[in-house]
Amino acid sequence: MPAQAWWSTGQANCSHWGRPGAKITYSWHSLKGDGYNAVQGRGFDGKGRSTWYACGWAASGSCTVPWGNYIATPKARAMNKVHADHIYFTAS
Repeated sequence: MPAQAWWSTGQANCSHWGRPGAKITYSWHSLKGDGYNAVQGRGFDGKGRSTWYACGWAASGSCTVPWGNYIATPKARAMNKVHADHIYFTAS
């Protein structure tokens, strides 16, 4: 997904089957190795609402977010207000 001056969203290729208490981990890396990338991963709060969770500002990293008992496609979003970049992510 592109990382530009506004949030850009990417979606995984397949859905994730949750269970009570489940979490998923997003891992990402920047094409340019730029540390000004802000990344968020989608998860679900205790009431089943889709929520964006902050994964940090970095050239690469990972974060674990609550998923729960839901079947949905993982999504991540990125933003970079300094340089245009491209972020590759996986969800497991």
